[in-house]
Amino acid sequence: MEDAIKNLEKVSTLLAIKSRVHTLEFLNEPYLKKKLEISRKSYDCIYLSKTINDYMVSTYNNQLRTISWISFFDDLEICFDDKKQLSLLNLENFHLKLDSDINIYFNELNKISNESLMHSSIDFILSKTKSEILKCLSNDKLNRTKTYNNIKYGGTEPHQFLKLPNIVKLDPIYEPKISVLNKPQVKFSQDSYEINVEFFWNLGIREILAAEICALSIFEYDGFPVDFYYDFLKQMWDESRHANYYLNKSISMFPKVIERGINKELIETIENYNLKGKLPIPKEKNFIETFIDATIEERIVLLNIRTEAPAVARLKDKINSKFCEENLDIKQSFSMDRNDEISHGSIGYKWFKFLYPKKEDRALKLEEVDSMRGLLLFISLSEYSEKNYIETINDVINENESLYQN
Repeated sequence: MEDAIKNLEKVSTLLAIKSRVHTLEFLNEPYLKKKLEISRKSYDCIYLSKTINDYMVSTYNNQLRTISWISFFDDLEICFDDKKQLSLLNLENFHLKLDSDINIYFNELNKISNESLMHSSIDFILSKTKSEILKCLSNDKLNRTKTYNNIKYGGTEPHQFLKLPNIVKLDPIYEPKISVLNKPQVKFSQDSYEINVEFFWNLGIREILAAEICALSIFEYDGFPVDFYYDFLKQMWDESRHANYYLNKSISMFPKVIERGINKELIETIENYNLKGKLPIPKEKNFIETFIDATIEERIVLLNIRTEAPAVARLKDKINSKFCEENLDIKQSFSMDRNDEISHGSIGYKWFKFLYPKKEDRALKLEEVDSMRGLLLFISLSEYSEKNYIETINDVINENESLYQN
């Protein structure tokens, strides 16, 4: 019985690790369509990991220990070269090692005698997961050798085990042009078709930013239960779907913009897209620099609690707009998006409470992160601006020196 449970635990762990490895591909991949495919693969793996883990809890009273990179660090390390660029070949080899071990441990479980007391319960979970697990593995390339004999698990406290270099790339369809300081980001209009066409392609980079923030946290942070990785991989997949939908919806609306002939500047932008395949966005792109060095708490507060949760009310206003009454497919999509945002807000509150169980500690941390929001945004602004924001901040400090004493 003990060996069977250990093998189940190893299958669940390796699937969770595989899902986290997929986030490297996700962050390194520029194209939104490809990001969507990778996010689905990642979610497939964590869904199966959680399914097995939940079964172990309910059937054997055995819960998977916290997920960690400890046993896999050497394979991760060679995925990056001296210039901190990702090696796709080494990444593929890492996947193959994981696939081989998952396959071996899974097959060992299949060998349990039908006379064993555990046979029926093991057979149940194997039969429910076999076809889906096989879809996740590169069976045609498996070397069928065991690499991870002794998997080490994480400690009791969540922590940042790794720091990922900035490998995030922008989809080539987007062309950074004018700073948000000179042209504010386009907002949804209650009734303007033309404004919303531009809003939707810009919304694509905001949605994929949310997915990338999730991927960063999934990759970098150890010591969480499998549910943490499940929740944020689910959100990563959701946001990837949103990004693709809004970009494609915008492009599908281009012919009508030209037919209406109302906004000449927008028509020129569309004609440029038809020639060069480029759509203008802010020079600051998707503000990823704000979150590269942010802590898990800052990411959860700024993304899930301060952005996703309030978005629920904003989406309700959009759903009830004149524009949506005239475009029922978008109204239905906003309604589905709203359900996702509700879950994303809940995910944020759930894991913020996990990190800070005491109400007073959560209140203090929220206040601290809120006070840092402007400074974090400065990071992205300064990255793409000729203005020296560090000097600007220093000037403010010098002018108010007494405020910073003690």
